[in-house]
Amino acid sequence: MPGTTFLHALSIAALLALPACTPASPPTKDDPMSRAPAPADKFNLQPVKEWPLTFDSHSFGVYTYDTYGVEVVYAGRIQLQESDTELQRSSASYGPDYRSAWGSGHIDIRNFPPPAEVKWRSKDGTPHQARIDIAEIFRDEVVRHNVARDEMSDVPHGEYRFDPHVALEINDRTLRVYMQAFVPTKHLQIPGNRYSGSRDEPVLVKTYNY
Repeated sequence: MPGTTFLHALSIAALLALPACTPASPPTKDDPMSRAPAPADKFNLQPVKEWPLTFDSHSFGVYTYDTYGVEVVYAGRIQLQESDTELQRSSASYGPDYRSAWGSGHIDIRNFPPPAEVKWRSKDGTPHQARIDIAEIFRDEVVRHNVARDEMSDVPHGEYRFDPHVALEINDRTLRVYMQAFVPTKHLQIPGNRYSGSRDEPVLVKTYNY
């Protein structure tokens, strides 16, 4: 299954949110437009066939707060390497919605590489190491999200094809693993905003304390 970034997902969401155009007068029998499919037919939109939603590839990102010298290796590359002399800002300094700015990071990672190798120093200077086994955490390959099946809008061919984002938060002495998945919804999440027909908030899956 081809990978889909959040930017692609948002573009698709905007497209699906556009209302169907209604002609000023019905097309005549000989009018080629009379044979044009309705938008729902054009994209073959159907209720999702698979529930719960599953995934076979994902993106990965690391976000750090109150730490020194973070280094994370996952999926065969260094995902993040930060200064060992500069303390990263606290999550509180970004406000209560600090997770809303998280991006998609390294995309198109096939499920699943070996565990993520994590090294860092907490705010008090203590060094830490951890192996975060993403494969074990998500061994069922089920997408974590907060949308009920009857609230999820129809998708092309009834197939869910959005790669979720696995986010690793390193916050002083605490590591948290989240999943952030784009799920289109039947109703607008922000009344009056035609482009808010989806949810993609981070869902906490696992917490480690050191």
